[in-house]
Amino acid sequence: DVRGAPIEYTAEKADAFSMVVTFAKHTESFFLAFDNTEGVGTVTVTGGIAEKSELAKLQEAYDAAVGTEYTTGSDIGCVKDLTAYNAALAKAEEILNGAGASDDEIKAAREQLEAAIAGLEVVMPEEGKNYFIVNAFPTFEENFGVPMAMFSNPDNGMPGWTYISINNPNYEWQFEFVDDEKKDFRLFNVGTQEYISGSTGGDHVMTESNGGKYTLIARGNQKFNILNTDEGASNDGSASGTWMIHAKNHNDGSNPFGSICMWGNDNPTKSEWYI
Repeated sequence: DVRGAPIEYTAEKADAFSMVVTFAKHTESFFLAFDNTEGVGTVTVTGGIAEKSELAKLQEAYDAAVGTEYTTGSDIGCVKDLTAYNAALAKAEEILNGAGASDDEIKAAREQLEAAIAGLEVVMPEEGKNYFIVNAFPTFEENFGVPMAMFSNPDNGMPGWTYISINNPNYEWQFEFVDDEKKDFRLFNVGTQEYISGSTGGDHVMTESNGGKYTLIARGNQKFNILNTDEGASNDGSASGTWMIHAKNHNDGSNPFGSICMWGNDNPTKSEWYI
């Protein structure tokens, strides 16, 4: 394999000019070489190459984690405590730096890291205060010179995003918590006196009744994703596939306005916001 360790396999000749190599276990990358004294022209490899190794899965989880610059503090979007996260990160680093570990131990280290990230507690906004929710896509300010913020459009009854307007209450939002832990909330617009909806199967709408339930997921440097926590909000049954609030038609920061829609959490950097 890529570390120089032998891989268990069988090799047999299929005909005069081809052979079949079969791996006993799943493997992702390998080197294959042999003395071709018999004129073999085709080698067929079977078994296991479609599934990533536990080590590769741990590497992916680790790379995603260290790419997010979590910060502790009391400001909105910061993380309250990184103790468990740092311990899980250290364990992953130990294995990735060459410490001998079985597949079960590697899997346990990945699950420990994923659980630590899922357990990060975010500093939430205060209930009863008004906030601007600003898109964190950096090219918006580079292209237009001002931040882009979420607002409620009274003309079409839908939320959207465009140039921030600090004197317009339609750009001001309140977080109304629905649980004692103050983790899940509804987004209430000060200007239109309406809530932002949960998933509609399309773009969001504003509603006078209780809107969708959401929570904040830390994305580092006081940025966050706004994840929908309504029942059935997970689009593929996993936490990483949960719907979240997204600036539709951002066009990588070159478009100055758009609507608000749901987006899958497979690429959370494209759906980051800050207060």
